[in-house]
Amino acid sequence: MLVATIIILLSVVCNAQNKFKVDSVVFDVNLNCHSCEKLMMTNLPYEKGVKDVKVDLEKKEITILFRDDKNNIKSLQEAIEKLGYKAKVKDEKASTFEKK
Repeated sequence: MLVATIIILLSVVCNAQNKFKVDSVVFDVNLNCHSCEKLMMTNLPYEKGVKDVKVDLEKKEITILFRDDKNNIKSLQEAIEKLGYKAKVKDEKASTFEKK
């Protein structure tokens, strides 16, 4: 009985660790040219937990998908600002994904 209980608890813990939340955030950023876009695409993907980065130069927006257990919106905003740009949160979304 004790062994069965331990096995059940371990499977629940393992399943809980296989899920994480991926947030997306859209920033309004004062981007001006393709060099700005390149700078963002070169640096932002290396921030902790970042899964995807999309830069829309026309709309002056950056969309970032990131794991909420590795990073947060404030830190990502600071990363953009460290590159010399002003960033303002435009939109936030979240969803849960299974680890692969």
